Amino acid sequence: MKKFYITIIMALLPILMFSQGENDNWYFGNYAGVNFSNPSPTALTNSQMYTEEASGAVSDSNGNLLFYTNGETIWTREHQPMQNGTGLTGHTYSTQQLAIAKNPANPKQYYVFTAALTEPTSSFIAYSIVDMTQGNIVNGQPLGKVLTNYKNIPIVDQNGNQFQTEAITLVMHSDGVSFWVLVPNGNNLYSYRVTAAGFNPIPVVSSVNMLSELIPTSYFGIRASPKIDSGSGFTNYISISLWRPAPNASYFYRNKVMSFNDTTGQITSHYSIDFYTEKSYISEFNKDGKILYLGQNRIYAVDLSASSSSVVYNLIYNGYNTGKSFWGIQRNSKNEIYISSPLYGYLSKITNPDTYGGSGLNLDEIYLQGKTTYLGLPQQLLITNANTPECFPNKILQNAETNVDYIHAVSDYIITLDNYSTDASNNSITLQANNYVLLKPNTSIKFGSDFLAKIEPCNNSKNQERKDIITPTEQKRVSLTLDLREKIGDDNSIKIYPNPTSDILYIKSNSKINRVEVFDISGKKIITILNDNKIDVKNFPAGSYIINIETKEGKITEKFIKK
Repeated sequence: MKKFYITIIMALLPILMFSQGENDNWYFGNYAGVNFSNPSPTALTNSQMYTEEASGAVSDSNGNLLFYTNGETIWTREHQPMQNGTGLTGHTYSTQQLAIAKNPANPKQYYVFTAALTEPTSSFIAYSIVDMTQGNIVNGQPLGKVLTNYKNIPIVDQNGNQFQTEAITLVMHSDGVSFWVLVPNGNNLYSYRVTAAGFNPIPVVSSVNMLSELIPTSYFGIRASPKIDSGSGFTNYISISLWRPAPNASYFYRNKVMSFNDTTGQITSHYSIDFYTEKSYISEFNKDGKILYLGQNRIYAVDLSASSSSVVYNLIYNGYNTGKSFWGIQRNSKNEIYISSPLYGYLSKITNPDTYGGSGLNLDEIYLQGKTTYLGLPQQLLITNANTPECFPNKILQNAETNVDYIHAVSDYIITLDNYSTDASNNSITLQANNYVLLKPNTSIKFGSDFLAKIEPCNNSKNQERKDIITPTEQKRVSLTLDLREKIGDDNSIKIYPNPTSDILYIKSNSKINRVEVFDISGKKIITILNDNKIDVKNFPAGSYIINIETKEGKITEKFIKK
């Protein structure tokens, strides 16, 4: 009987290890939310958050909400602002992305990375740390707190300059414990490594090889594919989207897909595709990185696995026929891909996203129970293996332990000295060394601390730097270009400028404009008069607006900001 019981437990272990619900709850848009815990997603109506673009949400492993944010404010599971959780450097109205990851040193802490604005120049990319063991107590459990000494810490380049970009994303390092923070700026990609030792402010810099006329650029999106088996010296695809807000530019939008190595943190020369499009505001990869979904008024599927001298792609949805445009796209933890259309009461979904040539779009996939989408959807929480030891050469521990359920693993020795101490708040702490552990006077192991020191080799294979052995015949080197502007119809393109604007909004169109509608952030229609392809907005309250423009070719939707 005992043997049978043990067999059942062992059979359940894989299920328990991978049944993680940290990404089960999404909060986004105009007080909208969705829960993915069950096979059929359900709308959430308890959100206190309005956000036009950037959003993020974190749950525990059982799918219970912990907090959500728009980059300015963090709300707790009780839907109240978190302690010290207001005044973050993001922007509710016009920052495209934010990103969240577990702290590799502490599974109860989370890095929140907030992006900047292209205007004003005083905004900057930064990070803050949320500690879920602190904050106000409700039902015996803390609600979390943004650590005072780790709030709005600027991320700067190698020369100490702050960044002006809306784009930021995360990629797991090859060790499975640390991760990369990716920020495109100018003509470079900056990769910052975050380990158990903290945020490394010295970036790895790669060129993104954009055209010189695109510098300076306004990047508003970056995405990373899941890890792929490339058979070459790269592990992920990186997709970067940019916008050049100039009415006389040869093009406004451009997207580029490149290969990336998760050990070095660098873009590699193995793969690149340049997309020239009239609209390419959003992009997302399917679960194995073989298909890229790209577009805005039209959604394209691009076959990245095709061996061809030209790009293999197809059109899966034409929003010009329905007046729909799409500004947010996101793959969830179940590898379903959802898309948002501004001020729409449903969340849309790509059907059959893993079958090239068989995918489509269902506009009305999830009814949001009276709430609406806006422009953005939350990137997935990056879940580091915070309890897996990262193998260091040696360690000197001399302050009070700050980690929770953590293993200090080294290949040589660990020494504690001065005021090193542990207590009940640290739960389980292990010192693991290959040669020796020395606990000097003043080391204090207090009541309630589960403390263990052991001599054991530091053989965590996840932390060994991977050596890619590549012969010239194995390397996949592809450099392609695809111009989708002709497919969309350059002669019928519509552009609005300047954006942001303080008085007049101009509409550039080669087709006659039949009708224009403007809506505020609540969806209320604003009375407007079109005069010689321009609209007087100087009496509009400052904020964001949606404009629908209809010509004989169809109807498009754009966002503009009134300063």
